[in-house]
Amino acid sequence: MLSPATVRLLVFVFFYVLFLAIGAYVFSAIEAPAEAARVRELKVLRQGFLNEHKCVKDNCAHGAIESSSSSQSDTLYLLPEEGSLW
Repeated sequence: MLSPATVRLLVFVFFYVLFLAIGAYVFSAIEAPAEAARVRELKVLRQGFLNEHKCVKDNCAHGAIESSSSSQSDTLYLLPEEGSLW
């Protein structure tokens, strides 16, 4: 038979995992609409870019958009709203 301390530990681990799973579900439910809207927006922008620039291949555009969006998200918060950096 398991000792009471082991049972308490197993119950704690079970409820902790349950707590994490419920939290992940709630987070996913809250963020899913915004994420889906952002994905749709990016698809429209990508298709518009490809329609406007016929010389760019589909697979090249994916890499350019990916690197552009990651670099923007890393640096935009550093820029002031108005004025110079000095």
